[in-house]
Amino acid sequence: MCFILELMQKGTFDGCVLVFDLRAATVSHALKIDITTARRIMLYVQEALPIRLIGLHVITVGGIVKLVKPLMKPFVKKELSCLLHFHDSYDPLCKFLPLELLPADVGGKGPTTKELYENMHKSYAEYADFFVEQESLVSNESLRDRRPSYMDTDLGIGIGGSFKKLDID
Repeated sequence: MCFILELMQKGTFDGCVLVFDLRAATVSHALKIDITTARRIMLYVQEALPIRLIGLHVITVGGIVKLVKPLMKPFVKKELSCLLHFHDSYDPLCKFLPLELLPADVGGKGPTTKELYENMHKSYAEYADFFVEQESLVSNESLRDRRPSYMDTDLGIGIGGSFKKLDID
């Protein structure tokens, strides 16, 4: 929703740099993510995100990188792996982003994260009707094909149909 809101308010832009602050995450958080969920998250980021990524930075504590990186690696395309960077603090991030874009409470010159949160919260409240309307636009599930499928299209494995009648030439 936040990307849609940004596009509505500011229009299109050349690209977006995502910064994930996972400094408070622990090993137990990483172990709770199952493989299917990790695959779907990476599929969304690479194929369905309505923006063009020009950088993906993850701020973590050193130990968790050893768990998260191998978990993500099989699902990351080559194009995205060039954009993916892991940092142990915000200091190395200054090489990639100007200080004006970083919040003041992490060493930047922009507004604090609390101010950014409050501004985003106000924007969500202003556009609440739009988001409620968007949530009502759903597909008619009664028209969906309900035949059994032996294929998980999200994971790209299996085949559809059955082998009850197999003709070999």
